[in-house]
Amino acid sequence: MEEVIRATELGIRLRGLVLPGGLRMASGEVLFDNPLIAVKPFQIPEGTVCHTVLTFLEEDVQAFLEAKRPGGLSGFRVSAKEGELTIVGIARALVPIEVGAIGTLEFSDGRLNFVPRRLEAAGINAEAFAKPVLSKVNPLVDLSGLPLHAEVSSIDIASGRIVLNARVETTAAIPRLEP
Repeated sequence: MEEVIRATELGIRLRGLVLPGGLRMASGEVLFDNPLIAVKPFQIPEGTVCHTVLTFLEEDVQAFLEAKRPGGLSGFRVSAKEGELTIVGIARALVPIEVGAIGTLEFSDGRLNFVPRRLEAAGINAEAFAKPVLSKVNPLVDLSGLPLHAEVSSIDIASGRIVLNARVETTAAIPRLEP
């Protein structure tokens, strides 16, 4: 007899989950509608749909960037407020130079990317210097190698938090039992 979990609705609450790539999610809720999940062996079938609300704190993004050290930057400060994300890091040249950007987040092709609206280095507009350094920040989240298709309906940035609402569907069974 096949061992499966069936439900009208199945919810999972997450705390402190580190995503592939290293960004820590402060909290999350995943809600499956009418799930059918195999128990032995464990498998989530292709076509399974869930709705998610994922919350990241500005300190999670800051710690992620500090560990990643994109473009050789360090000493990051991250602020999430009023619909914008501000990222500032220190570039080591002859003297330490603050490099920063203000922008938003965009989800496309399975990747969550920081999209700068304004770039500065040492307090002046220095896009030619700052753009190549800050481009190495992306992606913050990369789901492109996973058997998932995500449609993000909203990204809210306010009060030190980034909240993503998304619909996610598996494009293959997880884990795959066959190559």
